[in-house]
Amino acid sequence: MAGNPIVECILSRRSIRRYRSTPPPMDIVKIVLQCGIHAPTARHCEPWAIRVVADAAALEKFDGAIVDWMRKTGHAALQFFQNSSQIHVLYHAPLLVVIAGDRGAPLAQVDCILAMENILLAAHSFGIGSCIIASVAEFLKNPAGKEWEKMFQIPKSHEPVIATVLGYSDQEEWPTAVRDGAKIVFVDGEG
Repeated sequence: MAGNPIVECILSRRSIRRYRSTPPPMDIVKIVLQCGIHAPTARHCEPWAIRVVADAAALEKFDGAIVDWMRKTGHAALQFFQNSSQIHVLYHAPLLVVIAGDRGAPLAQVDCILAMENILLAAHSFGIGSCIIASVAEFLKNPAGKEWEKMFQIPKSHEPVIATVLGYSDQEEWPTAVRDGAKIVFVDGEG
């Protein structure tokens, strides 16, 4: 599908795990976030609360809190880090985006994930890297993360669902993973 910018964006996006310290311009970040809130939403509820953290010192402290929590709980994600003494869950990215969903909204988790997918693709279209950090939402829902949930101004009516880091890549590019096309089955209705 060469020549189709949306298809090319989807097929070329990959998770970035090394970032330059320079953050993307805030006017571009705002466009990326606008793309997020234009995601499909069940019953037009727009159940998301999107929080952006750009303070380098706060991000470093938050990263340390997550790592401490992971070590205390023996979190399974620790196995993904090669050097256990140098773990940086947020990969030194200059921005963190957390999306929380309204607990009372139908399909809030789905809506929040759709919003995040729009953010990831829009960021990539501007040359901004991203990586979903699943342990962020998990940590924020845990008692150890409650002070951070409050600091991120997540409404009490909402629950953290998904998070990503954003920034300019500082890693060499590599091809996207080959996906298993056999997982797609066309059903003819005859059974």
